[in-house]
Amino acid sequence: NDIGIVTIEDIIEKVFGEIVDESDDIEDSEFEIQKVSDNHYIVSAYAPIKNVLELMNVEPPEELDMKTVAGFLMFLSGSLPKYGNVFEYKGIIFRVIDLENNRISKVEVLRK
Repeated sequence: NDIGIVTIEDIIEKVFGEIVDESDDIEDSEFEIQKVSDNHYIVSAYAPIKNVLELMNVEPPEELDMKTVAGFLMFLSGSLPKYGNVFEYKGIIFRVIDLENNRISKVEVLRK
């Protein structure tokens, strides 16, 4: 018999796959933000959403409690975003362009 504690994070990871938080050790490449041109970026799903919105000169929502681009897209959609999904926030377009193990890995961000 194994006895232990199951956290909410454990349950979410079982359903959606590994999630990243500030206590996890991850490489800098996981936070990558690549500039394609002015107001056009390809970003890691784990990039800090505040940094991405700042690059686009957009204020984050007051109720913003998520830290990553992936979390922000889940907030906007109300569900788990899928490949090709497009979301708009204050004139900024977010397009899911790559998945790894059913999780968002890359997002295209551009001004409408």
